[in-house]
Amino acid sequence: MSGLRTDERQWLIYDDEVLGAVARGVEAWALAIAANLLRPNSEEGLRGVGHFMGRVADARLTEMKRNGGAQEVTADWILLVSAWAAGKIPWTPDVARALDELHAAVYRLDSRGQGTGTTGPGVHRAAIRGD
Repeated sequence: MSGLRTDERQWLIYDDEVLGAVARGVEAWALAIAANLLRPNSEEGLRGVGHFMGRVADARLTEMKRNGGAQEVTADWILLVSAWAAGKIPWTPDVARALDELHAAVYRLDSRGQGTGTTGPGVHRAAIRGD
């Protein structure tokens, strides 16, 4: 499986296409996690919101896989790490690599967002905002 790094010697991931893909993927991942927490709720309204959030997350990850490139790799990594975190698969070198690469991209985005804020022009700001 290919990875997200263009240069294996670097820990942080700087590629703008990758950073955008990871921002979108993490957003879908957060929706999926929230959906799993809300769906079993006894309150009908919360269950309904949870089911909708799950459908949005599934649709976004499916579309990312169809788009190929960094989006496809990001979706694959998110699904792999999610399966490990849920106890469905054991820790493997692939899980370690996936988590490392997601962390490296998120760290870069988060540090840029903290350093420059999220308003105004710029690739990193747009990725964080979801533009």
